[in-house]
Amino acid sequence: MRADGSSFGPIVAYQNTVKHLLRSGGGVVEQSSNAGNEGSSSSKELLLSGQEIRSIEQVDLAGTGKLQSIQWPELRSPVRAGDQYTLLDSTLIELTQDLDGDGKNDAVEVAGYARVIGPEVLQSQRLGTINSVRVDSFIRARAKLTLSKIEAPVVEARAKVWYAQGLGIVRQTIEEVPDTNGLRRVYTEQLRSFQAGDRGLGFTDLVPLRLPADFPSTPGQALSSTSNFVIQAGGGAFLFNANYNYSYDKALLVHLSPQGSMDAALLSSELQQAGGSLLGHAEGLLSIRESGFDPIQLRNFDLQGRAVDSTPPQAIDRRLGDPTAVEGFKLEKAIEGRQLWLVWTLVSRTADSKPGDFRYESRLWLRGFDRVTGQPLGDAVQLYIEPGINYQGFFARLAVFEGRPYVVWQKPSSGDVVSDLQVSVLNPALGPSGLITRTLVSNYSDPNLKFTAMRGGPLFIGAIYKPTGKPGKFLFQLDSQGAPILASGETVLQAGPPLYLAADDYQLRLAGTEHLMLSRASTINLTPSESQIGSTEVLIYSLDGRPLSALQPQVFRTDVFCSSNDWPILDAGNKLSFMCEDIARQINLRSLWLR
Repeated sequence: MRADGSSFGPIVAYQNTVKHLLRSGGGVVEQSSNAGNEGSSSSKELLLSGQEIRSIEQVDLAGTGKLQSIQWPELRSPVRAGDQYTLLDSTLIELTQDLDGDGKNDAVEVAGYARVIGPEVLQSQRLGTINSVRVDSFIRARAKLTLSKIEAPVVEARAKVWYAQGLGIVRQTIEEVPDTNGLRRVYTEQLRSFQAGDRGLGFTDLVPLRLPADFPSTPGQALSSTSNFVIQAGGGAFLFNANYNYSYDKALLVHLSPQGSMDAALLSSELQQAGGSLLGHAEGLLSIRESGFDPIQLRNFDLQGRAVDSTPPQAIDRRLGDPTAVEGFKLEKAIEGRQLWLVWTLVSRTADSKPGDFRYESRLWLRGFDRVTGQPLGDAVQLYIEPGINYQGFFARLAVFEGRPYVVWQKPSSGDVVSDLQVSVLNPALGPSGLITRTLVSNYSDPNLKFTAMRGGPLFIGAIYKPTGKPGKFLFQLDSQGAPILASGETVLQAGPPLYLAADDYQLRLAGTEHLMLSRASTINLTPSESQIGSTEVLIYSLDGRPLSALQPQVFRTDVFCSSNDWPILDAGNKLSFMCEDIARQINLRSLWLR
């Protein structure tokens, strides 16, 4: 940087990893991998002394090659705007150089002080808004020449450091002493991510998902996304591969803990033999096997992939005993405890059908079952009927909350006629008479909605063009009667205004039961002089009991995110963990620490 503040020379981006290591007997050793882009590691000691944190560094002030221990206060408590304190008392240092040519080594006088500027809000490109306090430090020096006894002009090195509660240094700008041409080197380091035990902030690095080193036949093998799917169960998640290593006698089951680390990998012949799709729950896994229009077969497994059924559960007949039924499809499934709820389209011949003149009708059915025994929990409930064969099947999404099934559904659109999106909720204790159906959104045209049970009740999220007149991601939460609500106890009009989340180009993912994640590709500038680089903007909404209308997202950015998939995100409260697919289709683990 020139004396007038203008840039000179190239701007270089670099990375510096800082670690704090506890030292026996007290204190912390701070290790930096590449401070100031010097290309080498460095360290210093931090001590809590009274009401201040003191930094102890080994510095060669005289340029003799001999280090001397320098100690100064880095931060003093309480932190008050306008406070000023001494870092380094005025010190005369004998140099090893003869600056004025009189044959005698000269000296330099050095002093330093710090000033608390006060609270500042940082807009971090990657971590969003951070409340911090800024402290400026100054190290001033002037040479004392032995020949003329003249004191040279004062030169100054400056530092601006921003501290945040619970994080430490979140940003610092260092301006070194200018050279003889008046040029000074300036570097800025800004926090990208932070992790300390069970807390942190921002995205962690990608970690390849590999089998354990002692895994049979394929130790340490990297796992790809080919033939894998992921389900949540037992508080964590399972990656399941029925075609592991092209072997069809055993299925691979990899378990991820709620904190996002792999804690088990095993092979299961019983899961492989069961076939079908898997649903997860708190106690284990449920296999649901469909084959054409044959009865559905259920199998229950524990979290180690072992069958736990003493006798096979009763098969489920989608025909509902109707001899005129010809097809049953578009099966949706949801599980809560021992309750298994199913929604499907059933096509049957009508009573007035005749040979050569068959007529049909299509119905949307809902029914609950005990997942362990396969026994029905009550009568099947018809949600809708329409004449003719519904070749597409009814569009439906199913969620269960506190024992009640909720179904968001609509019949297929015909031509330019777009059907309404309906919601049906059943009180199982009342049987078919406990069914309530209402219109959720009129003229709904986007099938890429999400519907799930989360904290506070079922949530519907989708792209809606009304009533705002612009596309975007919107949120409804439903009460026990299926009515949309915006805040605690505040019911909106039927099909009334939902909560606007973000523009339509955001991808939506759900994390556990408490977080919504929206992401989209974007560009950022890290400094005004840098060209734009690709990144992903991530919005996190926390359902923490506040009214939905008061939700404000946490905003993060990252250079590399995940390819789009619907794999579950593990939610540990202040940490979200997920699996990412790289360009080679290899699976990586990554986490995002929240505030």
